[in-house]
Amino acid sequence: MITSPSLTLTITPDSVSIPALGSTGLTAGFLTDTVGGSIAAANLTAVTGLPVTFGATGGNITGADPTIQASGAASATFTSTATGIDTATAAVDGATATTNIQAGVTGLPPSISKLFLPDTIQVNGTSLLSFAITNPNSDVTLTAIQFTDALPAGLVVASSNLLSNDCGGTVTAVPGSSSISLSGGIVAPSVGLRPQPSTLLGMARRRFGASRSALSPASTATGACFISVAVVASATGVKNNTTGPISAFESGAGATSNTATLTVNATPVVAPPTLAKSFAAASIPLNGTTSLVFTATNPNSTTELINMSFDDMLPSGLLVASPNNVGGSCVADGAVVTANPGSNDINVTSFNLPGSSNCLLSVDVVGTISGVKNNTTGNISGSFDDGTGTFVATTGAPASASIVVVLPPSISKSFNPTLIAPGTTTALTFTITNPAVNPVAESGVAFSDTLPAGLTVGNSSATVCGGTLTTTAPTAIALSGATIAINSQCVFNVTVTGAVVGNYTNITGAVSSDNGGTGNTATANLTVNNATLNITKTHIDDFERGDTGTYTITVSNSASAGPTTGTVTVTDTLPNVPHTLVPIALSGMGWTCNLGTLTCTRSDVLAPGASYPPITLKVKVPQNIRANVTNSATVSGGGDPNSHTVNDPTHIEGDGEGDGDGEERNRHHKHRHT
Repeated sequence: MITSPSLTLTITPDSVSIPALGSTGLTAGFLTDTVGGSIAAANLTAVTGLPVTFGATGGNITGADPTIQASGAASATFTSTATGIDTATAAVDGATATTNIQAGVTGLPPSISKLFLPDTIQVNGTSLLSFAITNPNSDVTLTAIQFTDALPAGLVVASSNLLSNDCGGTVTAVPGSSSISLSGGIVAPSVGLRPQPSTLLGMARRRFGASRSALSPASTATGACFISVAVVASATGVKNNTTGPISAFESGAGATSNTATLTVNATPVVAPPTLAKSFAAASIPLNGTTSLVFTATNPNSTTELINMSFDDMLPSGLLVASPNNVGGSCVADGAVVTANPGSNDINVTSFNLPGSSNCLLSVDVVGTISGVKNNTTGNISGSFDDGTGTFVATTGAPASASIVVVLPPSISKSFNPTLIAPGTTTALTFTITNPAVNPVAESGVAFSDTLPAGLTVGNSSATVCGGTLTTTAPTAIALSGATIAINSQCVFNVTVTGAVVGNYTNITGAVSSDNGGTGNTATANLTVNNATLNITKTHIDDFERGDTGTYTITVSNSASAGPTTGTVTVTDTLPNVPHTLVPIALSGMGWTCNLGTLTCTRSDVLAPGASYPPITLKVKVPQNIRANVTNSATVSGGGDPNSHTVNDPTHIEGDGEGDGDGEERNRHHKHRHT
């Protein structure tokens, strides 16, 4: 299997075109590989000494080496015996190489001219080396055009060689090498005037200014063709450059080019421009606006920097404001500023700075997403005259600045309890939060709250979260100047009295901060209502004459009512009959009871939907009491504007004086009044 690259046999004439009966040297050997690369002689030991056989058609071979020499090649001389296209061959180890030689010139040789553009650069600067090849013949197409140009010391092909060629064939211009060559070029007969050096200059300028990419001509050049290669200088001095002779198959060798001169100067010590930037505020609220200020400076005392420019891509969440309010001395000095409202790009071009001067540019920006916004520009650039009329680019460092976009604080509120009795109080609690995404404390936090009519707050002033909380009777609540740390809350409460029965909805004003702007409002609901007491009275089984009986009295508060206030009083009323029941005990947990007056009282608060512990009344049943009696109990007070009475009919069993009313006897009785 043949691998690539590999050795290949070639035969090359010293000249592809010779006079009739003229001679040219031949070189046959293995000096290049299959992809055109050169091979060092040290790697050719395998072919050294192999027999080589030269042959010719239309000519004779003389002075031939019999074998491949240590150089990897063998030489011979070809002498033509007839005009026209002759052939020379070389055979080694079964391989044969062939070359054509034009014997007898049929046309004038091509001419070549060259120039550097620009012709004065600095060390490490680049110039375009341009060649113009002209066919002086009116009826002969020149083919196999070739030349080699050895660059002077300190000048090499640039790393990006910007090769352009419409001469056909192959231009070899390896980046970093000091040689440029053409082989296989072709130029058709001239039509009209030949290009002059001034034409070459114009062509070079147009090519260099319009496009630096290699060209692939669609057809053979007519009359003249053009080649350009970028070269870079590594040392100062005057670089004189002349090509070797140019030749063509139909004409033989022609003359060398003119001598092109490139002057390479030392790079002047010029400091690049500097750029600084800052935001007018350290932080702004969400959707707030501030100015972004750029300062461009020329640090050189005598050198002017021209055509300066820079670009600033704003970070996510920061945009050019509307209006953008672009202004500053850079604009007055001619800077072209593109800063479209709503975009994230600020582009500044085309301003100049004399030595030791600066200019300012300001653009308004708006924060649309909260957080820290780190903003870094691109590099600032410009150019300066290096003293030869050549303008050299110079680039300075980018500039950075940061700003914080702050979310406003949020507020919530609640009453506790949410249901109170008239004339009692509840705690109104406020919670103000610095959102967790904010990297800074909220400062100057404030809000106000006006209670609805029917709710009141007392006069007071206190320090809350570093600010001042003021309450002004009857309804005003206000906080100002507070500070809330990062990812923290400010929680406080005020005492509110409900004076009038009703349902109240209380909405604050919007909370705000100096650096976070305006946030939300908060809502809380409160119900002020009287207690609504319920009373039940029960007994178990019929009472027996001469025995004792027990009544159970229970007081509760309606679920939709307010809590009790003040003293709750329960009064029991015995049956109004002869020989009535005789009370012997009255008690209940938490109750203060008086057996003589048959009353029980207590003052602790009974919540809506709750019940007090029951009251137990024990009675002695006389022998001569009537058979059917009714015992009553009444509850009052506790803030309930009404009293409530319950009756408990009771049947008396056994012999004795009865009323003969024929009522049905019950083994269990329970009565309730609400």
